[in-house]
Amino acid sequence: MKIANLYSISSSGLAAQRKRIDAIVQNIANANSKGYKYKKVVMENVPFSKTLNSYMEKKGKLSLTNSNHIQNTGSTKINSVNVNQVKAKIVEVANRTKIVYDKNHPDADENGYVELPDINIVSEMANLLVASRAYEANLAALNAAKEMDKEALKI
Repeated sequence: MKIANLYSISSSGLAAQRKRIDAIVQNIANANSKGYKYKKVVMENVPFSKTLNSYMEKKGKLSLTNSNHIQNTGSTKINSVNVNQVKAKIVEVANRTKIVYDKNHPDADENGYVELPDINIVSEMANLLVASRAYEANLAALNAAKEMDKEALKI
């Protein structure tokens, strides 16, 4: 594995955790907002060969001759690269609501009931803590890769 791959893996992990933190913060901020839809992050492990192959299909001129050389000749698929990345997207969950009696809520109906998103602040805070720790772990991995680059340049 090349050090440049470490940067790619760590940066995709940082981006995924940032999206997760964004979704959690939005859920906490809108826990009592009528009409808000609960948001969650769906993460997908994307093999690097799939990413590279889709890029090559667009360009159509690159091919891998061995594990260390890319040649500009055709559209040969690469199957030997095993660097994975994480792709994350925020998804709204529409049917996650609860009916609460709060006659003082500005959006309450004539009987005092209001439909709010079903958000548990305690579990969201726990998820926020886990996401921030995962973000820190990816950042530590990125810094370790930078240190390895620095040490390699000293040789």
